[in-house]
Amino acid sequence: MIQGIKQVVEETEEKLVEEAGKIAKGVITGEELVKDIKPMDQEEYQNKVEEDEKKKQEGIKEIGRNVEKEMDEVRKAKKKKEEEEEKEFLEKIRRQRELEEQERQALEMEAMSVSRNPAKQKKQRGSAFKPGKPKQSDMSQTAEFSKSVD
Repeated sequence: MIQGIKQVVEETEEKLVEEAGKIAKGVITGEELVKDIKPMDQEEYQNKVEEDEKKKQEGIKEIGRNVEKEMDEVRKAKKKKEEEEEKEFLEKIRRQRELEEQERQALEMEAMSVSRNPAKQKKQRGSAFKPGKPKQSDMSQTAEFSKSVD
C-alpha cells in the first residue's frame, strides 16, 4: 500500500513539473510586449499631453451640457409637481366650502320651515302622551289590554 502511495506521489510530481514547464514557456516577457515601442522625445510628449487635455475638456463639456439639461428637467418636473399639489389643495378647499355652504343652506331651510307660532310648534312636535283611545286590536273582548301599554 505504501508503494502504491509513493507511485501516485511520483506521478503527480512528474505532471506538476511538466505543467510548470508549459507555464514557463507560455509566459510573455516585458521585452516581448514592448519591443516595438520607441521612447518619445520632449516635443512628442508635449503634443500627446495637449491632445489628452483637449479630449478631457471636450468630455467635460459634453457631460456639463447633459447635466445642465437634466437639471432643467428636474426643476421643471419639481415645479409641475408643486403646481399640481397646489391645485389639489385649492380644489379640496373649494369642495369643503361648497359642503359647508350646503349644510348652512340646509340648516337655514330647516329653520325657515319651523313655524314661529307657538301653537303650531306644539302641534308639529306632537303630544308626549299616548292617544286617548286604544286601538281595538290592543284590547281583549272584555275591554282589557291584552298587550302591555307602550
